[in-house]
Amino acid sequence: MDRNPGRLQRAIIELIESSGSEDVGWTTSWLCKHVYGGKNSKSQRDALMRAIKTMKLPVGWKFERGWDELQLINDERFYARRRSRHEEGDEGS
Repeated sequence: MDRNPGRLQRAIIELIESSGSEDVGWTTSWLCKHVYGGKNSKSQRDALMRAIKTMKLPVGWKFERGWDELQLINDERFYARRRSRHEEGDEGS
């Protein structure tokens, strides 16, 4: 089997590499709209999830279940943002 990343995996890697410090992560629906454009089907969502699950994600990134759907997140940025918001809340007290 070919070990080079496929079209979906290349699109995901490009998105991760071009993400800014404010980009904490994306839901599967947002990723599907970004990769496929417009409406997407269940088979497209399944293909996207399969691509993410089989690829080696960069350090700090993981694929996990969110509140209502799967999401690709940068764990380090997520917790850094969460800490800073918590500290801002403490200052107002």
